Amino acid sequence: MLVSFPFLRNADLQETDTIDDGTFNLGEKSGKGAFPVSHQFGWHGGVHLVAPGAPNDPEPVRAIADGEVVFARHSDPMPLNSPSAEVQAAHPLLYYTGWTSNGVMLIKHQTEIGEGVGVTFYSIY
Repeated sequence: MLVSFPFLRNADLQETDTIDDGTFNLGEKSGKGAFPVSHQFGWHGGVHLVAPGAPNDPEPVRAIADGEVVFARHSDPMPLNSPSAEVQAAHPLLYYTGWTSNGVMLIKHQTEIGEGVGVTFYSIY
């Protein structure tokens, strides 16, 4: 099984494996995420990745490995206007006055890690 980062990059012919290509800078930008508990002591499910590309044309996210989709939920659309303070207070995804997607996909991966030794793991997007 091949495992890879969820964003594919076009490698520069001059790049080597030792050059920092910016891949690790795609993580949490808000400074509010921490795993498994946030800085506000709420449950936090993992790292936030920021897709490379233009803000209105981000690159697609790819699964880290082959697998089977076991759960998926489409995200509510991003609001066109900033919600009122009352709506922000009532909506759980506006807890930091910003919009967060509530879409999710859970993928089940199965592989062998030795002769006759299987392992199952899950990735969530």
